[in-house]
Amino acid sequence: MSEYVSQIVLDVDGQSITDFEEASEGEIELHKKVELMNKTGFCKVTPRHGVKVNYVIPKDVTEFDFASVENGRLTIDRQNGTRITYTGVYPLKIGETKYGKEEAKKEIEFGAEDRIEE
Repeated sequence: MSEYVSQIVLDVDGQSITDFEEASEGEIELHKKVELMNKTGFCKVTPRHGVKVNYVIPKDVTEFDFASVENGRLTIDRQNGTRITYTGVYPLKIGETKYGKEEAKKEIEFGAEDRIEE
């Protein structure tokens, strides 16, 4: 059976934040449909990159201030030799805090200027 592991790291001004449970990459629109006189055409669009992460609020340190993130770098390391790096990362939304039996977490939505897969 395969082992599935990944690690998520947000780098902001030399500080690394790793208190993430999961990440979800947003859809990337590549083309739009254009209605023409007698047919349908298509045009390219500029990709808009986004990623949502579930931040687990730590007990022993102060919660990270995501509103202060500007031009950050978010890396999803698949731990199989590949990684996805989002550059020019800015927070779009800070979601509600959910309290569970073992941990409190909130969803943070980021927009990014670029997505690099290596």
